[in-house]
Order: sequence, then structure tokens, then C-alpha cells
Amino acid sequence: MKQAKQLEAKILEVMPGAEGVRVFGSRTRGVSTSDIDVVVKGSTDGSTSAYRTAAKKVQAFAKELGIPKPDGRPRVDINLSPSYRAFLRWSSETGDPSRGLPRLKRME
Repeated sequence: MKQAKQLEAKILEVMPGAEGVRVFGSRTRGVSTSDIDVVVKGSTDGSTSAYRTAAKKVQAFAKELGIPKPDGRPRVDINLSPSYRAFLRWSSETGDPSRGLPRLKRME
């Protein structure tokens, strides 16, 4: 999906501390055309104004790409984690066990 690769480039460009991006969720299973769930690996601090500004830029870019906005939710669901392994560990502790662990995929 060309959109995803463009979105990845934008996230890496504007997100302070971002080192990598992976997509997960319904888009990776081919069952949804709505929002995109991503995990951003790195030292990004989600409580800073720099992060909030970057997140707004990512959402605006997603709109330009034509990514739909689900009711009351952002176009890109951004999850921050110091590593992909830490994100998977967190998901296993907080997620719905019946759904299993998310499959993190490179953005294509």
C-alpha cells in the first residue's frame, strides 16, 4: 500500500525520537479500510508539545492521503514504545487474549 510507505516517511520525518514504524491491526489482516494502527519505536515522549505538533502533522498528512477517519477517532492510531518487543509485551498484558498478539508489519 503506497499510502503506508508515505505515512511511514512522514512519521519518521516529523516525530521527534522516532526510529522505526510498524503497522498492525485490521489493515494487516485485510479486513478494514478505516484508520491505520501504528507503533512508533524510539524515544518519542508523548507528553511534549513537540509530539502533539508532530501528531497533528501526521493526522493532516493522513487526511491528504485519503485515509478515512472513523467516528470520533483519529485517522492514524499512534502507539509509542521504546521497542517493538516492549510494545508486544505491553499488548499481551493489556490486550484481549482472544485476539492474540498484534502482528507488526513493515509498512509497504
